[in-house]
Amino acid sequence: MFSKGELVRWYEMYVDLMIVRNTGLGVIRSSYKYEHSDWSTIIYEVYRPTLQDTISLEECFIEKI
Repeated sequence: MFSKGELVRWYEMYVDLMIVRNTGLGVIRSSYKYEHSDWSTIIYEVYRPTLQDTISLEECFIEKI
């Protein structure tokens, strides 16, 4: 689990392939739990300073620095 303000490495994947499209450093802005039927995951909002935007990513596409 990541905390707000934590520095992380993020991975953006191609939709139909498990190939990394882009990667970089970012800061966790917020998180929320997404639930559907019997499945759930945590979604993180990550600010990417080099791209000056925010992206929503599942926990599996983020790692601690």
